[in-house]
Amino acid sequence: MSKDKIFLDQKLYWLRSHLEGVGYDLVPFCEPTNTEVVRLVSGNSWEQFKDEPFLLSRFLILREGTSRKKLPDGLLIVEGMPKNAHSASFRLWFSHLQLLLRILFREFECESRLNSYISDSFENIINSQLLANQKEQIEKLNRELSLLSRTDYLTGLFNRRAFFEVLAEEKKRAREFYQKRDSQSVTDHFVVPTFSCLMMDIDHFKSINDTHGHLVGDQVLKKIGEILTSRQVFRDVDIIARYGGEEIVAVLPETDEHSAFSPAEKFRETLSRIVFKNLDGNPLVVTISIGIAEFTLDEDDDKVIARADKALYHAKKNGRNQTVLYSEITK
Repeated sequence: MSKDKIFLDQKLYWLRSHLEGVGYDLVPFCEPTNTEVVRLVSGNSWEQFKDEPFLLSRFLILREGTSRKKLPDGLLIVEGMPKNAHSASFRLWFSHLQLLLRILFREFECESRLNSYISDSFENIINSQLLANQKEQIEKLNRELSLLSRTDYLTGLFNRRAFFEVLAEEKKRAREFYQKRDSQSVTDHFVVPTFSCLMMDIDHFKSINDTHGHLVGDQVLKKIGEILTSRQVFRDVDIIARYGGEEIVAVLPETDEHSAFSPAEKFRETLSRIVFKNLDGNPLVVTISIGIAEFTLDEDDDKVIARADKALYHAKKNGRNQTVLYSEITK
């Protein structure tokens, strides 16, 4: 089996031995149209590559810290790169880099195998059993690609785009169900189900990144994702996504805000009891603030989120580490 290939720009040559040590094949040059190679590029040297035709997912930009310098939309960017391999944070950062590289190369493999199956299906006259097997493989690869495109790689939650897609599907399903039920009812009363939206924001997350580094911040996000994807607090039908940065959004179908308060508080209390550690091994307590707003199926998503966000802002403004209902601040 051939090794996964990586191209390093000159400013990242100090990573060569470490990447080769974990099994990657470093290539000395790479054609812009080569889709089998991940190009690791320093944020400071991006300019020399900006005019080349490329697929965005084949570039991974490494930067030492959060920079205000604007980079093209769609690029994958890893913040918090150590200055050298002797830095205290290097081992954790390099482990995080390997995880992202594995995800990228797995995506490339799925794409390559999918293209191969499609090509073979047109070039060969095959029997029905082989066709069935190929169909199964293609469907499996399509599911994997769909999952990769809809999932936030750090938390394992839906990404923002997938959140709105799944929410639209759930609202449509619920609307059709209730309309069908009420059309068969002896009464003309149409019951509109109530949903709840939760906006959650990690308290002082910027301070965590600034004080302890982005790698510690990433570990916090990863742990939160593990709690939420385990479904020990929320239900399988609840729609949960990383909305952006340190913000998490959740929609609880057929749940009013008072019922949604219980799992929200359980999650908040669960997180507050976890003791994280910084790069020096010292304990770090992380808390979260939550705002809840209920809504009906016909309401605009942006307005719903704005109400939940307003409740979240109230929680932040009044001490953090608490859950606030939108109805409570509008009385």
